[in-house]
Amino acid sequence: MTPGQEIAVGGTDSEATPTSGTAITVNRIHLENWGYEGTVANSSQNSGQGLFQMQITGFAGQVVPSTVTVYLGPACDFRYGFGAFNDLSNGAKVRVVGLLLKNSTNGNLVLLARHVDGLQFTDMTTAAWQ
Repeated sequence: MTPGQEIAVGGTDSEATPTSGTAITVNRIHLENWGYEGTVANSSQNSGQGLFQMQITGFAGQVVPSTVTVYLGPACDFRYGFGAFNDLSNGAKVRVVGLLLKNSTNGNLVLLARHVDGLQFTDMTTAAWQ
């Protein structure tokens, strides 16, 4: 887990009390998709591997100050002005809705995209990534 990711933990807390020092037993963990705004990093787009890099801006950019690799999975789609991978031009303003995680092999942050949004919120068309 990393700062900037919303998580909900489910389980019983009946055995966890401030005086017992006992931890709760976690039965499930639910990660929430979150929207991150930023710009597409120059020459980072790779449609063959379904990824690009973005520099996150705004408040989340303070928590995530480095460039993040965005992975597009089979359930990913393009919305609000973006209709295809080719719309991700150098420096394009983008919002990616997905899960922000830390790659356990190298420690870098990655963003698993569910939606890749342009900022034309009057365009309601949606196009599947694959």
